[in-house]
Amino acid sequence: MSHLLSDVNPFSRTGSAVFSTIVEDAMKRCNAIVIFVEDQFCSEDVSGKDHHGTPFVHIQEDLRHFKAKYIPNVVNPLNVLIRSMKLTETNMIALKPGQNFQPPVTETVFYVFFEDNTSENRIQTLRRHDALIREIYTATHKMSGGKVVGFYTGKVNPVLLSQYGREVSYVEPILDSDQTVFLESEGALFRFVGITIETPGRTRRQTEYTEAPVVVSELRTRTIAGSEFLRTNIEFHGLQIKFSFSFSDNYWSLDNITLVDGGEEMGSTVLGIRVPIENSYYCDEPLRVINENDRSYVNIPQYQIQPFRSAVDRGYVPLQEVPPPPPVQNPDGPPIIDPPSADGKNASFSDPYFDIPVKCNPYFDIPILSGLFISAICLSIMFVGIAFLFNCESYDKFDDPRVKGLEFAATE
Repeated sequence: MSHLLSDVNPFSRTGSAVFSTIVEDAMKRCNAIVIFVEDQFCSEDVSGKDHHGTPFVHIQEDLRHFKAKYIPNVVNPLNVLIRSMKLTETNMIALKPGQNFQPPVTETVFYVFFEDNTSENRIQTLRRHDALIREIYTATHKMSGGKVVGFYTGKVNPVLLSQYGREVSYVEPILDSDQTVFLESEGALFRFVGITIETPGRTRRQTEYTEAPVVVSELRTRTIAGSEFLRTNIEFHGLQIKFSFSFSDNYWSLDNITLVDGGEEMGSTVLGIRVPIENSYYCDEPLRVINENDRSYVNIPQYQIQPFRSAVDRGYVPLQEVPPPPPVQNPDGPPIIDPPSADGKNASFSDPYFDIPVKCNPYFDIPILSGLFISAICLSIMFVGIAFLFNCESYDKFDDPRVKGLEFAATE
């Protein structure tokens, strides 16, 4: 990676799009990749010293000989690495103090997570990790017999952690066995079925109980003219999915859905969905939001959404106050299920939290049906007139000018 030009200024910021390009280039140029991961890692760790000097003796030597590159302040580096190189149980190594390293023979990409004890200070821990990185890198180089690239990063940056609001969460997600997740925030309700992040040509990452979507932030704004807007951010696999809503007197709209990675907008899908204010929106057609950086995309096969102007307008019982179900009338027989009612209360994807759902396709309201009916009447009149015009015929017989004209005698 000697061709890589990086900014050594520690105050510079490297976007995830730039770092993703570096990762893709490294995957093409080497035979094996090793990712070393700290629990927390920031610029203060890089510049830290004690009476022995810097803890990164070997890394500093590689920097002087241009064998290593310092990339400052990368936005969500571990998420970018995992999206490019999948993390599995076979290529993940949890290295504890005093544990011997056994490189996976069948893997060309593997992750090394450092697990530390509390008896060492931070500088001593990093100095031990520096020695382990040199040892593991050398062993991997001998095993692969070719070029090896190593990435040294951390799970989170403790300095930037509060900036992106990762710890903000309103209600824990509720997951069912059929990969259905229910989310509640102060301003909206969400239900997703089978949400995944997929990359063309690679294995998709299904939602798991340990990696469920969660609401991380929400912003409600009002203009002087009375317009109201709602922005709800949902985090999933390190990406934030931003739902943008707007409200009018009788309708709410889902304007667009945007992918945000570390504060950078990576892609957006314009929807322009308009639903009556007293209804929720349900769609069983797959919704895809594409990441323009690496062409990966968030895929939601089924979803139901309903935002609210304020908590007073919700009209449903909060999750913490859900009343118990009524006693079963026939405990020895099959369960009793009420048939769907005319107003759709017991229809598919309806429950006490969401209001009556409006389906995405087909969807006809009174203005649309009235317009289609009037258009049909006007078109029918036009077609009848055109048919009459095409059936008109001109005279095919005329008087001969060289012959005496016809005379008709008339008597009174």
